Amino acid sequence: MLCVHTIIVEHSEAATNSTLHDTYPLDSGSGTPKFRDTKFNSALSLAPTGEIKVLDDAEALKAAVDAVNSKQLSLRAAASHVGVSKSKIHRRATGEVELTSRNGPDPVLIQGEVEGIIRAVHARTMHGRCFTKNQLGLVTRTVVENSSYEREIHEKSPSKGFVQRFVVQNAVAFSSRKAQSLEVCRAKASNVERHYNNLKQLMDDVAVIPALCIWNLDETGICPQSRYSK
Repeated sequence: MLCVHTIIVEHSEAATNSTLHDTYPLDSGSGTPKFRDTKFNSALSLAPTGEIKVLDDAEALKAAVDAVNSKQLSLRAAASHVGVSKSKIHRRATGEVELTSRNGPDPVLIQGEVEGIIRAVHARTMHGRCFTKNQLGLVTRTVVENSSYEREIHEKSPSKGFVQRFVVQNAVAFSSRKAQSLEVCRAKASNVERHYNNLKQLMDDVAVIPALCIWNLDETGICPQSRYSK
């Protein structure tokens, strides 16, 4: 896909001869002369800045909206220059939406809410109380309902698919583990020994605590079944 950018070129004869050899005038009427580069299909604007500047998509969109509002370009021409639909420029030029608004429906969670949920999951995990995916969905809905950021909330939101994608998108912070029955866990000597060794290693790292002080955490209802990372 070809990216279209707006370029400001130094206003000099040398720059005109070397840079704009494949261009033709767009508007010779008012203001700064504008050209179209026939090779890259991008809008070129001559300005006495002494530098060549490539604008990103947001800046190019703002320039197109400003050109429409100042009647320097038609809506069709501005949309063609930046490679977007006419409605995208029209909605921003008329003030229907903010210039920085994103396309598509509102996000289920904003970035701050995502970070808050991850911190909540981490805090519970540190106490050995992990989330199921259903619980994670309930927490997500509670966050949305109590947020100051207003958005439409569907009756069945968030869906199971959203929760699954949320976990995948934040895979750095999440790990999934199949739940085990405590009775089965207690019956496996390997699980008990592994859990004991992990906890003993942790105690040795953070404090000088004798291994005899380690009691059976299963009786407290806390059994995270974590793996010691080497």
